[in-house]
Amino acid sequence: MAIVDVKKITAIVLKRDTRKVLRKMQGMGVLEIKTAQPEEEGDFRRQENQTAILRIQNALNEVRTALSVITRYDHSKKSFLTPKPAVTVRELNAMGEKQEEIQAAIDAATAISAKMNEIRQRSSRIHNIMAQLEPFSSLDIPVEEIRPTAHARFFCGYIPQESLDEAQKLAEAYEGLFVMQEMEGGSDFVPLFAAAHASVAEDVRSQLKELSFSDMKFDGFRGTVAERIGTLRKELEGLQRERLEQEKLAEKAAGSRDLLLAYEDYLNNQLESEEAYARLGATERVNIIEGYIRHYDEEALKKGLSQVTEDFYLRVETPAEDDADAPTVIENKKLLRPFEAVTDMYSTPARTGIDPVYVLAPFYFIFFGMMLSDAAYGILLSIGALIVLKVKKPTGMFRQVTGVLAICGVSTLIWGALFGSWFGLEGIQPILFSPLSAPLPMLILCISIGYLHILTALGTGFYMLARDGKIWDAIFDKGFWIITLLAVPALLLDGTAGLICACVGLGGLILTQGRAKKGIVKKLIGGLASVYDITGYLSDLLSYSRIFGMALATAVIAMVFNRICGMLAGNVIGFIFAAAIFAVGHVFNIGINSLGAYVHSSRLQYIESFNKFFEGGGRAFRPLAYRTKNFRFEENDKAMSLQDK
Repeated sequence: MAIVDVKKITAIVLKRDTRKVLRKMQGMGVLEIKTAQPEEEGDFRRQENQTAILRIQNALNEVRTALSVITRYDHSKKSFLTPKPAVTVRELNAMGEKQEEIQAAIDAATAISAKMNEIRQRSSRIHNIMAQLEPFSSLDIPVEEIRPTAHARFFCGYIPQESLDEAQKLAEAYEGLFVMQEMEGGSDFVPLFAAAHASVAEDVRSQLKELSFSDMKFDGFRGTVAERIGTLRKELEGLQRERLEQEKLAEKAAGSRDLLLAYEDYLNNQLESEEAYARLGATERVNIIEGYIRHYDEEALKKGLSQVTEDFYLRVETPAEDDADAPTVIENKKLLRPFEAVTDMYSTPARTGIDPVYVLAPFYFIFFGMMLSDAAYGILLSIGALIVLKVKKPTGMFRQVTGVLAICGVSTLIWGALFGSWFGLEGIQPILFSPLSAPLPMLILCISIGYLHILTALGTGFYMLARDGKIWDAIFDKGFWIITLLAVPALLLDGTAGLICACVGLGGLILTQGRAKKGIVKKLIGGLASVYDITGYLSDLLSYSRIFGMALATAVIAMVFNRICGMLAGNVIGFIFAAAIFAVGHVFNIGINSLGAYVHSSRLQYIESFNKFFEGGGRAFRPLAYRTKNFRFEENDKAMSLQDK
């Protein structure tokens, strides 16, 4: 079906029915609600709903904070293949009736978070104090005795390493009236304990300040520094015990994790509903709903509204071609649907364009298989992807990408068999040829498939222009380039036919590509300049040599691991190591080169193909519906009707 037509709708309902209508629409998942544009004059305005939205956003922040606390202590074992728990719409909406239980779980997690933060802050403060005191731990006199006397003044503190020599010279200059002792520890700053005669103490302090000396204050305790450090260590031990107690409480609180995850999904859906409500238009007595539906949902929309209320007005119309708000709806058959992920990572097609998946999918299938190009890898890739789809039951982009890998594993199997590559083992006869032993035929094959890919893209661009009534633009901008490119194989097969194609194509380009300019001379110059673009097509063709490079990389890495295994497998122990290296090495090769094949196959679509026909800038259709992040809906869970409430 590709790009599906949409209809623009305007519905007017009484305010008393608006909430019921929105619940119904969310259950059906057919209507995307656009933001109403209020009139500068008159009674029509936007529906106010910021208070409810803010309330739900605050509740979401509380839930996410609680989840961030208890998730760290959730030790339930879940493998990669563990699917998200299943839920129904009814069960999800029932979360609103468990406020007391949910609030208790949030409060418990919040209390744990606050206590853990307090413990961390106190521990950090104690560690900082200990770090300052540690260099002075060898002082064997109580700190309260380090005070001015009738004849002496004492200094404790730090001096920069680069100022230490100057400080020592200062002590020598006072000839015994000022002495200092370096303490252990410190690198950039050296800890010092110093004493000065009262008669010179102020001068000494002043000169030490000039050397960036900073005082160390022993405030808030009595006794020696070592005794204080011992007391602080005991405090840390007490905090450690408190932390362990809080961790036990957090592990217990982790039992409510699934409840909070479900509540988070519930709040997300409530928020989506409230935001939709805020996009409505309003007068004193009615709400105006404007939005878009798929063309085939018109009857379902009417039926849904009539199930909620008899008092409504509905207008359905075809949106204007220049309607910038109208979304793009893409629907494809099951086999093509996974490849939508490749397009989505680039851009959503324009509503008036075409879905590129029909052009993309067959060539992506070919490119991926040629790049990975090992039959055994293809079997493992498809089986692994199918297991993930069946057991884990992924959703969204993850499901689409996994589907692409499952499909492209078949292509990998085919090309691997053609190239005679099975785990990179040597001596297997290829059906076609081996890229390692026949690099030139492989390169020619890659360029030839790339040539067909470019011609297909140009042909698609020709069709789009002709479909829009721009037949001359199609001939001039796409047709002549197609004829020019067709001249290449024609020259190789039949010189006369190739020469005719080249003359028609290049002549057509010269005569038409400058048509937007004024004056015959400027038109011809513009046409001649356009012929230079043929170097761009040559560059595009050379880009397909990356297929050859990726195929070689897969084969060579596999061969290297096999040879390592062959050297080790001389005895029983060596065979065990060889088996382990064989398994790990080939899994690594599948992983790294599958990623490379996915990325480079996508790049060939984006750079070499899409720029010749693709119209992006569209906006994906996102109807008001129930969605989940932490759970998945039961496959047989149908749209919630008013009776389900």
